[in-house]
Amino acid sequence: MRDLRQLAKVVQRLLRKGAHARVIRVLEREHAADIAHMLTWLNPGEVGILFAEILPLELIGELLDEVPEKNIPSILGGLSEQRITELVHRLDPADAVFALGCLDEHQRETVLSNLPSELRILLERIFSYPENTAGRAASPVLVTLNTHMTVQEAIAELRRHSTEDIWDLYIVDPGGQLIGILPVRRILVASPETPVRELLVEVPITVSCLASVEEAARACARYDLMAVPVVDDHHNLVGIITVDDVIDIIEEEATEALYGIAGLQPHLRVGSNVKEHLASRMPWVFLNLLTASLAAFVVGTFEATIAQAAFLAAFMPVVAGMGGNMGTQTLTLVTRGLALGEVAPGSVPRILIRQILVGIVLGLLVGTIIGLGGWLWKDMYLGLAILLAMIGNFVLGAIIGTLIPVLFQALDRDPAVGSGVLVTAVTDVLGFLQFLLLASVLLGLL
Repeated sequence: MRDLRQLAKVVQRLLRKGAHARVIRVLEREHAADIAHMLTWLNPGEVGILFAEILPLELIGELLDEVPEKNIPSILGGLSEQRITELVHRLDPADAVFALGCLDEHQRETVLSNLPSELRILLERIFSYPENTAGRAASPVLVTLNTHMTVQEAIAELRRHSTEDIWDLYIVDPGGQLIGILPVRRILVASPETPVRELLVEVPITVSCLASVEEAARACARYDLMAVPVVDDHHNLVGIITVDDVIDIIEEEATEALYGIAGLQPHLRVGSNVKEHLASRMPWVFLNLLTASLAAFVVGTFEATIAQAAFLAAFMPVVAGMGGNMGTQTLTLVTRGLALGEVAPGSVPRILIRQILVGIVLGLLVGTIIGLGGWLWKDMYLGLAILLAMIGNFVLGAIIGTLIPVLFQALDRDPAVGSGVLVTAVTDVLGFLQFLLLASVLLGLL
């Protein structure tokens, strides 16, 4: 693997000398993904010069797919309107729409007005769909046929478009309504005179242009499709979302879910600067501090109890930690189920009961083991307090881990964001409370 930090030093040295042609020669041998990573070692001014004056538009188009989305507005902001127009003209329509969305309204209107009318109308149509919908993400660059064509005419149409990554051709009526699909492999083995209507197959699955991109990705993955057609309310073909788009969507969705549970912003990476780390992580650190202080307050109210039986302190983190683990496991399962559409509103009670039963069984098993240790070490009633507190906190973790993401989704919030912090806070606070209460009662310390 190439030492990208060393590559960045070479680029910086050439930029200081003004050797722009040599910069291009050095970078044209590198993969776009490596160049995008190398940019993290350059300062903003050097990155601006590369994009505004040096890099060819073809390479900039490739880099827009590789650099973090949060950096694209500043990259495009350093380009002239003419250069942005030329770039948008070269991009895939879906990528062009994303680039236009990073511009302010004046720049966007100027760029659109300078594009050919056919491309401008196409981009304005795609731009009319809301963000994160299948209509906005779908690629309209696809080969369509009508039912009156023969295989020979279909092949000619395929050659005329010369589009990459073609697995299926799409059969539409004169009004643009999707009728069926024609796998490319079928026309390769059919005789030239065969009408395409004899070879088409019914569309197995489509998604609405207003559906979320996550829903489109799930459909593509569930039915093992190389591409999923996107249609409007009249079943007119809008475009397709291909498997490579699905991989990007699923990766982004998984990152958002994982980061959200930990309370991190999706754009944060290990290479992000200190300011970005602080801005993303500080709010949740302070929220965690608040909840930890609440737990400390609960423990403080039992100061007299702990003073009489200091050995209780040895079991407090065990009870709270095991409950937190149960809550995090349940939270992860339910959050993933919500993301994949496996959790319907009517199924929540059934899921909740199942998780409570799991919590009871696990609490019995773990609580019995730890409780026996407490009994043998100190007292039978200590062991009983541990057992009951463990069952209670496992059940609590199951309830909280199930209900918090469901409640967040009902409030139209991301079920993953910050839920892990909340689950841990509740199981800590109430775990301490119920254990110390039970121990106080059973050991006669009240």
